[in-house]
This record gives sequence, C-alpha cells and structure tokens, in this order.
Amino acid sequence: GICRASTDPAFIGQDYRFRDYFKEAILKDGTTAVSFLVGSSGRPGLYFAYPIRSEKGGTLGVAVLKTEGLDVSKTINSVRTNSHVQSFLVNEHGVVIAHPNNSFLYRSLDKLSPAEQKKLRTYNFSASEKIESLELPVLAKAIVGASRVGHVNYYSPIEQTHQITGFSPLESKPWVLGVNQPEV
Repeated sequence: GICRASTDPAFIGQDYRFRDYFKEAILKDGTTAVSFLVGSSGRPGLYFAYPIRSEKGGTLGVAVLKTEGLDVSKTINSVRTNSHVQSFLVNEHGVVIAHPNNSFLYRSLDKLSPAEQKKLRTYNFSASEKIESLELPVLAKAIVGASRVGHVNYYSPIEQTHQITGFSPLESKPWVLGVNQPEV
C-alpha cells in the first residue's frame, strides 16, 4: 500500500492500503476496482485501481489512476436536453457524487445512520465531519441500490415542486445515474 511512484511527489511514501480501491484491486484478478472519494489532497476524485502481477501470478502492487471529480461531474452534466433537466450520480450510500448544482454534491439523498456516517468519515469520503442530507427519502428509497432501470415521482422541498427522475444502475459499480426534471 506504500506509494512508490506518482506524478505528485506528495503521494510518494504514503500508505494507501486502507483505501477500498486498493483492497479491491489486491483481491481481484484482472478487473479494475473503482472508488469515488475525497482524497488526502482534499479534492474529490474517481480512483481506478488495477493489480500488478508478476509473471508467476504473485501480487507486486496496485496501479492507481485518479480522475478529478470535477471531470466526472462535467461528463454527467453533459447529459442535458434543456435547462430543466439535471443528470446526477449517486454512490452505493446514496451520496451525490456528480450533480450540476454544487450545493448537492457530497450530500446524501436521505439521512445516513451514525454507522454509515462513521464509515464514510473513516474512508475520508467527505472533507466535512458529517454528510448532510438533502431530505429526499422517496427518491433515495427508489434509486439507492437499484438493480434495474426505473423512474420515481416525488416532491422536492428543495425545488418546491413535484419532480420525476428516471434512473439506471451502472453495470460495474453499485452506483445509479439519475436524470431529473420537474413534472409537467
């Protein structure tokens, strides 16, 4: 888990074995582990980790590539048909990791339990002490952990309107992409 080479010298010598992406990559055989978190730099990122194996199959280490979180948001936000449509991405905890409105970022769709809050702090998901809730329990219930494509109608106290969100789970991670617009 000790970083031996990096484009940023600040990472060299740091221990990353506690990170989920590192642990997943060590255990996987030829597949990429992906995590989204706020790293030690304080900037959010999407981390891709792949095991490095010797010719005999032994684990030599893990190669990690970080994409800036803002680049992920730009990609998600490019899915817009008009100014009323917003795309967003939530992780397996229901935390918004990409959204065109920055005030939604790194907040949970619904309240997180104290145990979930502690786990996310342990893995430094959020730079803040507590992940605040957007108070959208109907949306959270429909999309967090969704295993198939669907949609949900709900009232948003934030927008003060009824909304409709179409959603689709990602194949490689337990994350869900949502496309939201006001109900007409």
